[in-house]
Amino acid sequence: LSVSRYFEVVRTWLGRTFVDGFRLGPVPPGKESQWVALSKALARDFAPLVLLHHAPSPTPALRQALARLPSAVGILERDTGPSWMRWLGCAKTAGEALPVWSRTPKASLALRRLSSHHHPVLLRRCGGRRDPKRSVGLALTFHLLTADIPIVYFADGWVTPPGGDTHPAMRWPAVKRSKRHRWIRRLLTMRRAVPALRGAEQRVRRMGDTLLVLRRRGACRVVLVIHRGDAPRRLTLRLSELGWPAPPAGAAPVELVDRLRGRGHTAEQHRLTLDLEPR
Repeated sequence: LSVSRYFEVVRTWLGRTFVDGFRLGPVPPGKESQWVALSKALARDFAPLVLLHHAPSPTPALRQALARLPSAVGILERDTGPSWMRWLGCAKTAGEALPVWSRTPKASLALRRLSSHHHPVLLRRCGGRRDPKRSVGLALTFHLLTADIPIVYFADGWVTPPGGDTHPAMRWPAVKRSKRHRWIRRLLTMRRAVPALRGAEQRVRRMGDTLLVLRRRGACRVVLVIHRGDAPRRLTLRLSELGWPAPPAGAAPVELVDRLRGRGHTAEQHRLTLDLEPR
């Protein structure tokens, strides 16, 4: 694709999906000026927007040009190894270091990529022993609701038939009918609505086949419970273990909301009991 055509495709994606950022690249040699100009227009037309620029060997001029863009931008440079995604059973994921340049002081952010070109490949990489599709949903939920920058690489692969083209054209009518696409839109909506899911504070605690991800931003607290076991499990937790302050004497029970299932939980005597389904 030419650079101009490439950015037309990016605009199509941004106009039809619910993402709040895009990984662009690699930047073709000799096209840096055109690339920066089109990126600037993209950031202006879809603000607020995070653009991640893939340039394995960026020139000093390209670094300076990207740093002047109004959106947060970065140079994708190297892999940093596996993450909790492997614990979930994903056979091939990658974490990457991302030095970021923006109008604020330099910072280092972590980029976590779930990589798959095809729907069958995603099932094979993240599929569990019982229900591969359920396991993929579990991996995507963890991927999109935990800290760092989550990327689903080549999402067009979700609707690609086995043996299809490596880089298929997006079939948008099929995407709209996709349960996984609707689920991801729901998770992204949740990320925007819940402050704790946008904060950087996170603690991870493993309890056998169950993972607790504790996130907090100000007074907003979130507990993400991931169960990968093949058998159901009843889990009872003290809220103090999850970071909640001890209640005063005679205080009313704490009410929590399960945003994924649309149900409530009451923590009697400051204890939360959850019935977890098998993977």
